[in-house]
Amino acid sequence: MTESYYFKSIVGRKLILYIMLFSILVILLGTLFHVGLDYKKDREHLNHMVGQIKTSQLPSVINSLWVADQELIKIKLEEMLSLPYISYLEITHNGKTVARAGSSFSENVITKNYPLFYSFRGRDIKLGELYLEASQAEIYRRLIRNILSDLLILGSFIFLVAFFSFLVFYFLIGRDLKILADYTGRLNLDNLDIPLELKRDVNRRPDEIGMVASSLNGMRENLRDEIAKLKKAEHKIARGQAQFEAMFNSITDSLVFVDIKRRIVRINPAFSAVFGYNLDEIAGKTTEIIYADPADYADHGERYAVEGDIIIDSVYENRYRRKDGSVFTGETLGVKVSEGTGEIIGFLGIIRDITEKKLAREEKIRLEASLRQSYKMEALGTMAGGIAHDFNNILAIIIGNNDFAMEDLEPGHPSRHSLEQVQMAADRAKDLVRQILSFSRQETQAAIPLQPHVLVKETLKLLRSTTPTTVSIVEKIDPACRMIMANPTQFHQLVMNLFSNAVSAMDEKGWIEAGLREVELGCEDWEPDENARPGSYVMLSVSDTGTGMDSKTLERIFDPFYTTKQPGKGTGMGLSVVHGIVESNHGIIRVDSQPGRGSTFQIYFPVVEGRESIKPAQSEEAIRTGTERILLVDDEKSLAVMGRRILDRLGYQVTTESSSFSALKIFQSEPGDFDVLITDQAMPELSGLELIAEVRKIRKDLPIILCTGYSTKVSAENAEELGIDVLVMKPYETKIMAEAIRKAIERH
Repeated sequence: MTESYYFKSIVGRKLILYIMLFSILVILLGTLFHVGLDYKKDREHLNHMVGQIKTSQLPSVINSLWVADQELIKIKLEEMLSLPYISYLEITHNGKTVARAGSSFSENVITKNYPLFYSFRGRDIKLGELYLEASQAEIYRRLIRNILSDLLILGSFIFLVAFFSFLVFYFLIGRDLKILADYTGRLNLDNLDIPLELKRDVNRRPDEIGMVASSLNGMRENLRDEIAKLKKAEHKIARGQAQFEAMFNSITDSLVFVDIKRRIVRINPAFSAVFGYNLDEIAGKTTEIIYADPADYADHGERYAVEGDIIIDSVYENRYRRKDGSVFTGETLGVKVSEGTGEIIGFLGIIRDITEKKLAREEKIRLEASLRQSYKMEALGTMAGGIAHDFNNILAIIIGNNDFAMEDLEPGHPSRHSLEQVQMAADRAKDLVRQILSFSRQETQAAIPLQPHVLVKETLKLLRSTTPTTVSIVEKIDPACRMIMANPTQFHQLVMNLFSNAVSAMDEKGWIEAGLREVELGCEDWEPDENARPGSYVMLSVSDTGTGMDSKTLERIFDPFYTTKQPGKGTGMGLSVVHGIVESNHGIIRVDSQPGRGSTFQIYFPVVEGRESIKPAQSEEAIRTGTERILLVDDEKSLAVMGRRILDRLGYQVTTESSSFSALKIFQSEPGDFDVLITDQAMPELSGLELIAEVRKIRKDLPIILCTGYSTKVSAENAEELGIDVLVMKPYETKIMAEAIRKAIERH
């Protein structure tokens, strides 16, 4: 664009226009004022002229009229007509024109009437009137000429002033304004480094335009710095947004952002995976859509908005519903989201599916209870072992003395039957102690072929004495049942536990039916979850008329430590033990029960073909004796005395000691005086194993027998490694000890 633009610029034209308009206004006002003054001056001159006519001309006119000299009158009128502004003169007398001069006009004239009086002999005689018209046309013409002259001169001056002002404006302001306009028009984020340069001496003191340019350059610098900061902030925001998006989308918990009306705005992928919704399906809907119970939604709404204030709860659990209708338990945390002003714009809900966690927590609680119960059982096992140890000692005395009595009586003696009953009870007690010890050591007891009807009848006979008389026992036992493989003690315990459970269910009133019969079962008779094969089975059934059980109880009756009993009424382990015994013997257990209609337990054991019941061998051979020297050590003096009596009857030379430390000193002093060492295990000073270890240091060839009723350190498997020739379990009979001595001696 050329510089001619500046001459066509709106600002320049407006500047000239405004200057000219203002100048014209001033000229007009000045001219009017000047014309007014001239007009006033001319009027005053005219009035003065008219006044002079009255004083200087009228007397001569009056004299001419008095003498009636028409020529002179006419001359006088012509003389007055030659005066400036006078355009018409007329003398009248009594309404008649006497003389006139000039032309009469109807416009722009000033008229005057002068009466004409002549003084004669002291009296004024009216000769007529002089009518005078003074024209203002000349005044107006002169005023117009003056106005035109003034306007021409002043107009030229105004034009020159306006043009000069325009040039001054152009060089001082206009061109720099154009530069400013062009610069600001081209200014953008890409050329903020280019400064603004004006066509003026920058070394001079800056004027307003220079100050504007400096301010604009300063603003450009500030803008460049601010834009740099803004870009950094935008980059930081973009990076933060990317990080937020990554975190929001990668969090495995369900995230949902809602507005203050609880309408869903945004969700993360984990939310879609858990609930089955995508954002398009639920955007704008309230979170009521994911609540399993609408009452919970309303309750949480009241808790989140109280009296217009927002309250954020701590973590709480709630039930939620997925798109497919399934319900799960979620752990929820609500976080308020605020703007920079502090105004809350919504909430971020964090939902974690804790179904498995809750199950794990319940399982943990159950396992902790199980662990505590295991500790109790471990303590019970330890206590049982101690009790069994002491009971073994008592049984040893009973069995030993009973053996002495049996030996002293002739066959057929009336008391032998009583002693045989004592022997049977002692054997049963031995089995019970062995079971307690096996339980405390968690040992697996061996199964043998046995006749189940015999054990069932024996157990029922024992149970009759311990069952309340208000409970009737009905037996349906088939003695023709074939044998099964089972541990007698465990089978006995199984029947006792089933009866105990039945008695508890009846509250000691009703009847119990015990049945035993052989059945044939095919594939169609087994449930899908039962691991069994078709064939012959012996079915043991126990039915009661008790309270019965519902389906939920039936699902858990075989769980360890599960019980429906009140605290202090039992451990709830009976049916768990039954289930364990049945499974360890490859059996199947079924339960049929309904609330109020009692329960029936059916247990199936496979029939054993071609085997006979294994009974303890009744040796008809004579008990072997000897004459060897035996050192017997037992801290129980009564057992030491009993052992001495048994060994004396067998022909041995016996030295007894109740102190293991004293026994070691005796052996150390004369190690060749003894042929066999028989020692107890549990002793206060030196245990049996410690005593054996010291003795073996002196004599490695000495036959050694260890007697114990309970030990966690020694067994039949590691006895030889511990320097033991024969391990004898308490309580022992005479023939057992006799065989053990001969066996130990024969090994050396």
